[in-house]
Amino acid sequence: MRRQSDTGHEFERYRKRSRRRNEEFRQTEQAQDTRRRQETRVDVERRLREQEENTRRRQEAREDVERRLREQEENTRRRQEAREDVDRRQIEQDEDTHRRQEARSDVERRQHEQVDNTRQHQEARETKSASYLQALSLFQARNKEGPTNVCLSCGGLFFQKSVDIRSKETVITAGCTDEFLQQVVVLSPKEDGKYMLCSTCYENIRVLKVIYILIMIK
Repeated sequence: MRRQSDTGHEFERYRKRSRRRNEEFRQTEQAQDTRRRQETRVDVERRLREQEENTRRRQEAREDVERRLREQEENTRRRQEAREDVDRRQIEQDEDTHRRQEARSDVERRQHEQVDNTRQHQEARETKSASYLQALSLFQARNKEGPTNVCLSCGGLFFQKSVDIRSKETVITAGCTDEFLQQVVVLSPKEDGKYMLCSTCYENIRVLKVIYILIMIK
């Protein structure tokens, strides 16, 4: 009876130990499962963080590319504007040079014109002075002679410039007849047959007009 009782106690102890061991095993497994789940959760979070980080880096890289593209476009635009400014300045410089050349040409042309005008005025003054001196000399010479030319119609004395010397045919052709010419001419013609008439008498003879003084002389 004692043996059976001892055997029963041992079995009970074995069963308890086995249960205890199973409990420890389960706790160990639970702990391991918990740790694995935690590690899995940590891995998931880490992967999420890595994904977010990768997404952020890709976004920053994309933004960097876009920013570089904008910078390149801005640089291209600035270089183009700089080229246009250079071209525009070159055009303005060419226009300024052309205007200065034209202005210089205008100045030189005006100087030439002034020189020509001065020369022409000087020549005109010299010509006018010479003409005046010639006219004055001629006038003085004629005045020295006095009014010595006799009009064959009115008998007046005239300077050389105030009488016309014409042939009989010329006087008749001007509108006068031979009979009328004999009536108005009171003095004999010159030896060469020329008629010396003052301007007044010649015009009157042309229109067959007899001056009253001639009728009195006749």
